[in-house]
Amino acid sequence: MSFPSHDRTVDTLRTLIPGILCLGLLAGNALAETLQLGNDPWPPFLLEGEQRGTAEQIVCQALERAGHGCEVTLGDWETTLAAAEAGDIDGIAALWFTPERGQALHFSSAYLTNRLVPVTAADGPEIRGLEALAGKRVALEVAAAYGEALQAQRASFTEVPVRGVEDALRAVRDGQAEVALVDELIARDFIDSEGAGLVAGDVALSFRELHFAMSRQHPAAERIVADFNAAYQAMLRDGTVNRILDLEWLATDLESDGVMDFIHRGGGLEAAVAGVAQQETVYAVGQEDFDAIHDPAFVGSNARFLSDDTAYETPEAAMKALDSGRRCAYDSATARIVCSGR
Repeated sequence: MSFPSHDRTVDTLRTLIPGILCLGLLAGNALAETLQLGNDPWPPFLLEGEQRGTAEQIVCQALERAGHGCEVTLGDWETTLAAAEAGDIDGIAALWFTPERGQALHFSSAYLTNRLVPVTAADGPEIRGLEALAGKRVALEVAAAYGEALQAQRASFTEVPVRGVEDALRAVRDGQAEVALVDELIARDFIDSEGAGLVAGDVALSFRELHFAMSRQHPAAERIVADFNAAYQAMLRDGTVNRILDLEWLATDLESDGVMDFIHRGGGLEAAVAGVAQQETVYAVGQEDFDAIHDPAFVGSNARFLSDDTAYETPEAAMKALDSGRRCAYDSATARIVCSGR
């Protein structure tokens, strides 16, 4: 057997090493790629300034868990959406699906659901269905995808076009519109801070699922969306999503097996007793989840109760595992986890 000479070996290494280093740099760059996402300001989901809103936290934490950097720039919605569709930016952190958008963007599974409720003046009309919007002045955001049901009613009311949810609510407050149709969480935050004289309805007129989406122009769009979906499921299971939303319990069917999962925020005793005002609330992640837990036929026995990514048969057992000192049970009548004790 003959061996190459020392000089030939050195020459070979000189040829191979730059190629190996180049491949290593390419791999490192792929792992370190920062995805450039866009949106418009949408408190509390997307916030201007240094603080991340709740949607941005969920999306960026999921992407970062999957090995992708994440940066969200806020600007005009129509311009931002067009930039994502053209591939000028990598994607959108939070948006609603339409078939038209689906042609240019690859959508993730839904990670939250916006429950759109009517907001009126305290002495204004009672709105308990889309048909009640007929003849009213309704503030709606320009270029927002409100869904087919609302679209079918548009001819029956006068649209007051606005840019941004807060502008919609101010239009009602200032008398320019009689009704605004906005996300329930945003409505209640606005009313608490600067919406004196406004009331939010207790009936959701529309459910719009919230997605992350990548431009189909990006060569790794499908893989990145798949990475996001997997990381988001892990964040649901371990209570991270609860902690971002500052909610104690979430409800969703994690295994898609018809058994509802009630997920506690976990994290030990301190987390278990935080936010006493919200301690009985269950936030349904999707519309099907919301409908399921509000169905009079639903019973808590057809559920799993997760705490720190461990499943228990009852909320009592989940709380005991946290050593919270509370006694908890599911109340089918109110779709809440009712707790007593510390």
